[in-house]
Amino acid sequence: MDERIDAFLKDVQELEGVPASAIRDGVRSYLAIYENLVRDTEPDPKSREEAARDWRKLCRRRVAEEVAKNAGAPAGEHWKVVLSVIDSASGPSLQS
Repeated sequence: MDERIDAFLKDVQELEGVPASAIRDGVRSYLAIYENLVRDTEPDPKSREEAARDWRKLCRRRVAEEVAKNAGAPAGEHWKVVLSVIDSASGPSLQS
């Protein structure tokens, strides 16, 4: 597993319990931070955008797993908000 995905999940989990608008803003900020990190660490400049898209796709899958794992619990609702932010920022091609 990519440590950056685990770090992203930990960061957005810490937003649990705050208002949904703050969760959305925080998720957007964390996505930007981690995607920039992925781009910056990709050695091939031509592959940087693809690496960031791939990272977001993997991240989305992990968040979807958290939604399923926490279904019916307050944490599940938190992860649904996180997932909705990822989906709205990703476009339809990454939502599969």
